[in-house]
Amino acid sequence: MSRQIGFLLCLFLLISENAPAAEWQRMRINDRLVIRVEIVTTPREQSLGMGGRDRFPEGTGMLFVYTSPGERIFWMKRMRIPIDIVWIRYGKIVFIQPRIPPPSPMLNDRFLKRYGNGITADMVLELPAGYTEKHAITPGQSIRMIP
Repeated sequence: MSRQIGFLLCLFLLISENAPAAEWQRMRINDRLVIRVEIVTTPREQSLGMGGRDRFPEGTGMLFVYTSPGERIFWMKRMRIPIDIVWIRYGKIVFIQPRIPPPSPMLNDRFLKRYGNGITADMVLELPAGYTEKHAITPGQSIRMIP
C-alpha cells in the first residue's frame, strides 16, 4: 500500500511540475496587436517557465512579472521549442532576443547560454520563435495589460 501511495505522490509531483500557471490575461502591443499571456509570478513558476513543453500556440505568450525592475537573465533549461524573448520596463519593450533555439538535451546546465545580461526589466515575455519578426514587434513599442 505504501508503495502505491509513494508512486501516486511522485506522479502528482511530475504532473503538477509541468502544469501551466492558472492565470491568463491579455496584452496589447503598440495599441494594435493583442495576445493572450500566461502569467508566472512565483519563483517556482518562473524557474519552470516553458521548460518541458512541446508547443507554444500562436497568439499566446508566457509573461514573467517581477515586483521591481532588475537584470532578468534567462536560460533555455529543459526547453524543447525555439522562442523569442522580449524584455519590458515600465510598459515599453527594451530588448528582443529572437529565435532562440532549444539546447541539446545532452548539454550540462552550467554550459547553457544566458540571455539578458545587462538588461533591466520588470516583465519578460516569451513568445513563439519568429513571432516578433512576423508581427513587427520592436524595442520602444508600448506593451500593456488589458483590464
